[in-house]
Amino acid sequence: MTAPAVSISGQDADALGGDDSILMRQRRDHARLDAMMNRYLSEDLPPGDRNTLWLDVVQLVFSHAFAEETVLWPLLRRVAPDGEELTRQVEEEHQAISELVARIERSPDDPRRAE
Repeated sequence: MTAPAVSISGQDADALGGDDSILMRQRRDHARLDAMMNRYLSEDLPPGDRNTLWLDVVQLVFSHAFAEETVLWPLLRRVAPDGEELTRQVEEEHQAISELVARIERSPDDPRRAE
């Protein structure tokens, strides 16, 4: 019998391989991205800072996705019985994000960009 899956969100750094492990780095990326997106949506953000923050968000999103796809997903596919399905779902999400970013980048003056 296999043990039930445990989310990494509730585990400490030691259980995830230490502060410099890929899992801890990815978890920190999630928290940083959440904070960046909340700041982007803030009415207090000066208009000139919005574009700089957007570039930072895009950089983080793509470096994060690259780490998942090149380091985590190959391992997950080997060790998890449903690894293929899990990674396929996230890869589809990554593709949708890539397409959205490309569409936004093609139209930087579109008033819907902030949305």
